[in-house]
Amino acid sequence: KQWYQRRVAITAGGCYGSFSALTVAQAFCAAEPDAVVLVTCTEVCSVHINKHSKDRSEILGNIIFGDGATSAILSQGNKGDWQMSPIRMVTAPPSTRDYVSVKLTDQGYLLYLSKHLAPCLHTAVKPMWRDMLKDSLGVKDSHDCDWAVHPGGKAVINVFHSED
Repeated sequence: KQWYQRRVAITAGGCYGSFSALTVAQAFCAAEPDAVVLVTCTEVCSVHINKHSKDRSEILGNIIFGDGATSAILSQGNKGDWQMSPIRMVTAPPSTRDYVSVKLTDQGYLLYLSKHLAPCLHTAVKPMWRDMLKDSLGVKDSHDCDWAVHPGGKAVINVFHSED
């Protein structure tokens, strides 16, 4: 059996880059049934901290979205193995565009999180998330499985953990 290696760099995408990387890995696996794909994602937010800022939302954004890295190995697998659920996307209304923003300044990138983000997630994302739990894991309630949510503070975690 001949082994080969491909490297694909997906840069400047922040946390969204991981979804792009998983999508590319999934395509490799679909195209080559024997493929085994290593996806490694790293995000370094600490270089963007503006220690002179007085804006609470800006400071909070940099604290919550800290440095992080993760890896996953993907392949076609066998029946009963973990699998990626179909890619799903929810588009929030244009009025929410500034709820999470990253702006390039002379001091680096400034990350801003609005206090209105959690209610928006409750309306726009939670119904899709419930469907994903049901379709992928066969559970109807978030209390019936282990899960993690992207950082965003207690208000965001409470959105996904609430019963409504």
